[in-house]
Amino acid sequence: MELPPEAIQEFKLIYQETTGVALSDAEALETALNLLSLLDAVYQPIPKGRIGKLQDQFPELSSAVKKKE
Repeated sequence: MELPPEAIQEFKLIYQETTGVALSDAEALETALNLLSLLDAVYQPIPKGRIGKLQDQFPELSSAVKKKE
């Protein structure tokens, strides 16, 4: 996967603001790609059919879902 130079620069800025650590372009690219790979591996959208069941189990989700609808 390739990232445009603008995305790498933006990632570097956010990373430095968040952690206080300045990354080189190569380090930023590697770190950003690792983060994207992790998100791709763990993120799965909740099917609409399961939202009701989850809201019953976790009532605090009801207000979060209603705000986004």
